[in-house]
Amino acid sequence: EKGMVPRDAPLYISEMRWEAKRPHPLVQAETVKCATSTDIYDFTPLARRMPLWERSEGGIFIGERGTGSGMHTDQCLWSNVGRNWCGFKLFAVWPWEERHTIPKEVGKGRIFHMPLSAQEEGWSARA
Repeated sequence: EKGMVPRDAPLYISEMRWEAKRPHPLVQAETVKCATSTDIYDFTPLARRMPLWERSEGGIFIGERGTGSGMHTDQCLWSNVGRNWCGFKLFAVWPWEERHTIPKEVGKGRIFHMPLSAQEEGWSARA
């Protein structure tokens, strides 16, 4: 039927986390929505001094090969950086002057697949 997802469509679950904040399993005084019980925060004290890891709102993204979050601009610089257990995560930081140009050229939601096309390599090279 129109609007129905085909049964054989690749599965992708986005931003799976608790609906309301709750005490973290290891640090009871810390309230989080994150559904993981441990992360880089728990393995090295250096992570807490870095701006890239913050776990209060972090979600879990699960998907089959070829699925994922497409091109987007994160609201926070530390948003889920370093939380990739398998597969690929392409992370790029473009010059401030191109903060609007690149996403407009690439197109919001575009998923880059390996091997990258010449055009995708060109966008990546500008990072």
